[in-house]
Amino acid sequence: MTRYFLALLVNILFVSSSVAGEGPAPWNYIDLTGKLCPMSVDADLRGIDVLQTLAPGPCTQPLPAHEGDRFVFGHLFSDELLTPDGMFHVKIRNLRFRAITLLVRFTDGSVFQHELRADDIGENWSLDGSLDISVPSGANAIQAVLLDIRGLDYWRALRGVYLISQEQSKAEVLPMVATIGCVLGVLTAMVLYNITLSLVLRYDFYNWYIAFIACITVFVLFESNMIRVFTTNFDFIAQHHIAMIAMTLATIAALHFFVTFVGKEYIPGVVIYAVIAASSIFLFNRLITLPIESAPIIGTVVLISNVLYGIMIAMAILLSIIAVHRGSHSAVFYLLAWVPLFTTIILRLAAIYGVIEMGTLVMNGMYPAFALEALILSVGIAGKIREQRRIEGAQRLKLESLASTDPLTGLYNRRRITDIAETTLNSITIHQPLTTTVAVLVVDIDHFKRVNDTWGHDVGDVVLKQVAATIKQTCRSGEVVARWGGEEFTVLLPSSDSSNALKVAERIRRNVENIPLSRIKPVSYRITVSIGLSTAIANETTFVEQFKQADEALYQAKESGRNTVRAHIAVA
Repeated sequence: MTRYFLALLVNILFVSSSVAGEGPAPWNYIDLTGKLCPMSVDADLRGIDVLQTLAPGPCTQPLPAHEGDRFVFGHLFSDELLTPDGMFHVKIRNLRFRAITLLVRFTDGSVFQHELRADDIGENWSLDGSLDISVPSGANAIQAVLLDIRGLDYWRALRGVYLISQEQSKAEVLPMVATIGCVLGVLTAMVLYNITLSLVLRYDFYNWYIAFIACITVFVLFESNMIRVFTTNFDFIAQHHIAMIAMTLATIAALHFFVTFVGKEYIPGVVIYAVIAASSIFLFNRLITLPIESAPIIGTVVLISNVLYGIMIAMAILLSIIAVHRGSHSAVFYLLAWVPLFTTIILRLAAIYGVIEMGTLVMNGMYPAFALEALILSVGIAGKIREQRRIEGAQRLKLESLASTDPLTGLYNRRRITDIAETTLNSITIHQPLTTTVAVLVVDIDHFKRVNDTWGHDVGDVVLKQVAATIKQTCRSGEVVARWGGEEFTVLLPSSDSSNALKVAERIRRNVENIPLSRIKPVSYRITVSIGLSTAIANETTFVEQFKQADEALYQAKESGRNTVRAHIAVA
């Protein structure tokens, strides 16, 4: 998290310095596209006369795709809009015309007029780019705007009309720039940080998460107009397309991230294929709107895309609820991550339909919502990684346990006790007196073959378990018990002299002999063990040598009639 806050600070400083520098701030423009009203006028009526007839009020008529030989639209501002030095940016695709005129009326009654004629740039010219018209400096406020297109052959649609102010107050812009700069800082830092983590941890869901955050970052950069902090020459329409495609890809990545993050075991298989199909169609519909010229087709495609977008969002919520119901803790974070974004969407819809006012917070609330969504998912990922590591750690311990323990009795196996014994001898040699002794016991079940031959291996396994449990219970903490193999067991007694080792061996022999017959049915005689032991100074022996000596003592115990203890004593 420290990296995130450092990135935030750096980004705030960078964006603040950008705003204080040359060039228009990214929000210093008024979008007039939805405010310009189409007007039916006579062919001979001058544009300046039409300008005088504009009435205030919202535009209720849709902009037509084609309007005969002449098309005029305008807007009368109800509030003063100060533009000491501004520039109109007009974007109309596939327009063939004879002349296009922009008229601006100021509050003092003066009128600014700019006309562009097709004769000036070539006959039958097709305007398919940006038309930038500078408005003269002055202290007056703009009262009305009119765009008059004559000799119209055809046009596709009005794509954007913006009034860009060069000298808007920095105090008005800085809070918004800083806020969205912080959002971009968080998103960028998270992308870089998670790319680094993905190279180390290599979890599948990381790739989709990084793709999601990267697409969201691009969307915020272009949709918020922050791209104009870096360049003021970017085409508005291309900017819009990039933002929409980025949002499309972000939605697709979010759904695929959900499948890999939550886990396929919590999601019906058919839903996974539905996600892939819907996201593919969604992306296809979004992309084909770019080259198509027919407005009806574009409208249909956009409608399909919007319907699919709604379906995909609903699918994400439904999948989250299903996964939570099935016990996925990760899905809880995914579900919570949508709350901030949906809250801002609901507020914007309420503002569009006049329920609440369309303020700055409502208009730009989605950008912090995206950052908050990414942070919530990041917390969920951290929890997921902790859970994955816990599971992996448990599996690793289980594998280590299987590699070091005897599966039948649960005691250490031969390899494990050998490692423990060598480590113990080295530790005693380093940290304890030179005369410290160590004892090793070798325990063998008497006539165990007879048990297997008479009652079978299942009964033999029961006997082995009972003897192992008895030896384990007899020994104290710090004394290591292992199954050496077959019916033979080994006990390591650190820091034990010969007399103590004999007492331990005798207790083991006696306790095994007293195992109740009810525990080892159908064996009809008591189980006994023979024990050999070896005691030696720790720094003068090895475990292998001691085991051999104890094994020789065990052989003597067998020769002496079994059910007894014999010692090979190297030190008195």
